[in-house]
Amino acid sequence: MRLDYGASVVDLSKKKHSITLKRLVMSRALDIDSVPSVQEEVSQQLYHEIVQALCSNPSERLEIEFLGKSHILPPGCNILVDGNYIGISKPKLIQAFIFARKLFFKYLRDINNSDDQEVRNTTAVMLLMDAENLTAANARKKLIQRCKNFVDIESIIRKELIWVDGLLTSRLHRHTKSPTLWSHRRWLLDLGYSINMPFDIHSDLKEVILISAERHPRNYYAWQHLRWILLSSYGDNSPKRKITLDNEKLISTILVWCTKHPSDTSGFSFLLFCLSTLPEGSRPRIEVCSSACKDVLALANSFQWLNESVWVFLRTLVASGVVSSDQKAYFYTSIRAINASTEQAGSKRLLDNVEAWCRTNAETCHS
Repeated sequence: MRLDYGASVVDLSKKKHSITLKRLVMSRALDIDSVPSVQEEVSQQLYHEIVQALCSNPSERLEIEFLGKSHILPPGCNILVDGNYIGISKPKLIQAFIFARKLFFKYLRDINNSDDQEVRNTTAVMLLMDAENLTAANARKKLIQRCKNFVDIESIIRKELIWVDGLLTSRLHRHTKSPTLWSHRRWLLDLGYSINMPFDIHSDLKEVILISAERHPRNYYAWQHLRWILLSSYGDNSPKRKITLDNEKLISTILVWCTKHPSDTSGFSFLLFCLSTLPEGSRPRIEVCSSACKDVLALANSFQWLNESVWVFLRTLVASGVVSSDQKAYFYTSIRAINASTEQAGSKRLLDNVEAWCRTNAETCHS
């Protein structure tokens, strides 16, 4: 649409296009260096190529990566696809996003009569571009809520989980820690619980949480999601929902991950949560906690770990009184040994504070 104001001519379509780009830059969803690369004419063909890659196989989790500026695609190639691995350049995605956004709002005017797959296609591109696009995420929820058939809705939930898990575990910095996407996954699990769909927490842990936590260090959104799963599925030492859960296996898996990522405070915080809320099982709680304390202390001594995340975990575990007296003594011995071997003033101060805090709070806990 063009308006003629005397000597000046204003193209409203271009102006709207410019405003959209400006909002993307301000939201930090778009690198400002990519703006000049955006073409004035949005490519419909490019949109369909990206949709084909994103939505052609809903039963397989995708591994998506944004190609860097140094990765120049061959002429006529807009997207790299190798099985479930997809490589997309940001300027190409921007073009597809603008087209998808226009198409999406066209469907949104009458979403109840719109083609479900077309809405999924447009929202898939929009959320790949902007992980916090709440309107797109809610539109996908609306499609699921319209399903009345029990068999169909279970299949749809599983496919939607595969799709959102692909975004949460891909090498996409903003997506792995997106509150909107984690909230969408939580909504899907809640809906699945309501129709008694079975879930395996251990599978979720290994295939989603740990991968996402590794892609984005200190990913408290991922660990908080798993904490919610545990709290909502198990309480009062009795199962509340149809979920496969082995507490000691869960703790063992998380412990191994934490010892491979000693600087990740979110992982150690969740491990402490698991140990502190451990229901009585085949082994007494003090035995499980002492074993975890022993494993972490052995590695801390061996590698001379001075990570605050490690020692905050250990001091809290020891002060809580859930470890054996042998492990408590081993804890204090380890602090003194590592303190004596380090020459870093900051590390010595950390270990001194950890020991003082533990003694003070251990006395408080046992008084």
